[in-house]
Amino acid sequence: MKINISERMTMALVISFLSTGISLGAADGQRESREEEKRDQYEKQQDKQEQKQEKLERKSEQEQKQHVQQKQQKEEAQQQKQQERVQHQSEQNQKQQQRLSQQQQKKLVAQQQQRVTQYRQHLEQQERLARDRATLLQQQKRVAQYRFQEQYMERVHQQQIQLRDSQFDYDHDPYF
Repeated sequence: MKINISERMTMALVISFLSTGISLGAADGQRESREEEKRDQYEKQQDKQEQKQEKLERKSEQEQKQHVQQKQQKEEAQQQKQQERVQHQSEQNQKQQQRLSQQQQKKLVAQQQQRVTQYRQHLEQQERLARDRATLLQQQKRVAQYRFQEQYMERVHQQQIQLRDSQFDYDHDPYF
């Protein structure tokens, strides 16, 4: 069989074309795998961005909820303070209404003054007894007990002075 030059050339072209087609096919396959890798990377990046976006949205929602809760708590605290003020005012009004009559006030003041007088007399009696006891201790030469008795007499004397100097204002005392 004789193959002429044109057939050889045709065959050479076909072989070269086929080899180029195979290499092109291989290149296409490589190109396709690179494109798939790029698509996969792109999809992963998209997924990451979506996750970040969702995370930000959740965080934003939580912050909004916290803000709303804080606002509600502040409003509740203000309402409670207002209620306490109203209640306190109401109690003050009740106290004003519950004031005693003038006759009852005078009776209570007189009783209190009588108690003060009795207490003064009691203190004077305690001071006299303490002086007598101090004199006895001094005569018996019991120095430590004498000093203690002197300190006691000084405290009783201070109470008497304080009671004498105090002037109680019965007109402004809510009890009377």
